[in-house]
Amino acid sequence: VPASQRTFENTVAFFDDMTAEFWQLASVAYLLQNVSPDEAMRAAANVTLMTLQNKAVDLFSNNRDVYQAVCDYVHNQGATQK
Repeated sequence: VPASQRTFENTVAFFDDMTAEFWQLASVAYLLQNVSPDEAMRAAANVTLMTLQNKAVDLFSNNRDVYQAVCDYVHNQGATQK
């Protein structure tokens, strides 16, 4: 989405939906890690969860494109409110 066309829906709400869906999927690994009676399954779920947590840092926390998109949205909001 071009910077000038950033809206709450296509920026903030989209990011919120994307992160919620990611963590909803990760919760399956979390559940298996904690309740599976199979030790191998728990270990595999643990590895999967650690991988997903590391990926989340790249996708959400340290993602300069996401940061810039939110900054563009905030800038656009200020411009339209003047």
